[in-house]
Amino acid sequence: MASKLVKAGNYVIIVEMLDEVARGMEAIEKALTLKSLAEAGVEIYVRTRVTRIEGSEVHLEGEKTGTITGIDHIVLATGMRSYNPLEKELTGKVPVYVIGDAHRVGKAQDAIRRGYELARAL
Repeated sequence: MASKLVKAGNYVIIVEMLDEVARGMEAIEKALTLKSLAEAGVEIYVRTRVTRIEGSEVHLEGEKTGTITGIDHIVLATGMRSYNPLEKELTGKVPVYVIGDAHRVGKAQDAIRRGYELARAL
């Protein structure tokens, strides 16, 4: 998202709670993306969390503590957790095959591949 926003002429600041950005991205793609973000002047704060947003101010705490002012737009990306409420209910009644984020949070192409492989096996 940050790359697209930068290419559209936006000034971008990334605030990441974890110790790195782009976790899970393929290594070469990650390196190229981070290089292009750095060249575009994107500020990246890791081990930092947003504690509150008040109008055009974003308050930070962690490795970078303080307030960022003059913010026009905020893009919020949250983590994911597998969610599969039907598996227990259906197990034993019908064959159940769990793929995608219901099985384990991951990349879309991995879920598509697993679905394809499962369909071929059935």
